[in-house]
Amino acid sequence: MARVYVADDEKNIRDLIASFLCEQSLEVEVFETGDQLFLRFLEEEADVIILDVMMPGTSGIDIAARIRKQSDVPIILLTARDGDEDFLQGFSAGADDYFTKPFSSLKLSLRVKAILSRHATSSKKKRRGCDCLRRLDLVRKRTACPLQESPIETDQYRI
Repeated sequence: MARVYVADDEKNIRDLIASFLCEQSLEVEVFETGDQLFLRFLEEEADVIILDVMMPGTSGIDIAARIRKQSDVPIILLTARDGDEDFLQGFSAGADDYFTKPFSSLKLSLRVKAILSRHATSSKKKRRGCDCLRRLDLVRKRTACPLQESPIETDQYRI
């Protein structure tokens, strides 16, 4: 089951999002601040993150940037701010999508499902590429498959 982390300082919004996503058979954890979400993310990554931009403590933009430095998990920003500069900041911080408040819970849940579907397909393709037969290059001391080349450790080479 896919896990979604949601951070918003407004309880009614957290509850609304959690309700819609749980109906989609997703596991949802909610947080009052981005800082709480980030600490949880350091313990265990989510499959999708939904962040309010304007919260107490660290802004959602800054939390998104911190997460993006560590992971390519999909990030959706929620905010009442809808100026071009706001969109630019959000996407520059690493957001994959940007919803302005008020928003449609149905549209948000559909977007989350679409992101999860694409992300799962992408992950399968990456894994499949590493399962291919490897070619051993004894001259260059490397193994290779069409998508990935790896050096051979000295001990491995001796064997």
